[in-house]
Amino acid sequence: MADSKPTREGPLTPEARKDAVVVEDPSKDSIVMTADEADLSAIRMLEEAAKARENHDKGERSD
Repeated sequence: MADSKPTREGPLTPEARKDAVVVEDPSKDSIVMTADEADLSAIRMLEEAAKARENHDKGERSD
């Protein structure tokens, strides 16, 4: 990992929008998270992915 200070810290906050999952303001550099924050980010991504799949199945599409 780079020695420079990360531009973002903490867990991600994804959101299901139609049939896609969007993470606002993702860092172009490294993101520093504790193991718990990484777990929380993964759980949030999975939950939002499930919502996006449901939206897709209902015909809500991004295209």
